[in-house]
Amino acid sequence: MEKISILPLFVTHIFRKIPVIFRDSHKRSLLWFVLLIAIGVGNYKITNMSQKGSVYAKEWRFRRLLSAGYWSLRVILVWLVDEIVKDLPIPDDATVYLIGDGSKKDKRSKKNPFMQKGKIRQGAA
Repeated sequence: MEKISILPLFVTHIFRKIPVIFRDSHKRSLLWFVLLIAIGVGNYKITNMSQKGSVYAKEWRFRRLLSAGYWSLRVILVWLVDEIVKDLPIPDDATVYLIGDGSKKDKRSKKNPFMQKGKIRQGAA
């Protein structure tokens, strides 16, 4: 994949109405971060994603953005969901269904009986 040097126009139009909660260049870093995640660059690892972006898409900028304590992820998600719901067509029965898949599939290969990856809760299915 080639290196991306500029933000596409549709990305800047989508995030034009984002709430004014970011300081300095964090908004630009967020736009690059969202674009590189949407494209699926670098197996979603910050170090690999920063290599495919522009000057503003550096690993230290992403880490600084994610660790900044003045903005709230909840506000961004609420705004993003609100914008998405506005663009969706109205359902016939005026009900929006949210479907999630919480299934857990076991490995297909031979399982090691002495190893457990991660912590499994007691009530997990």
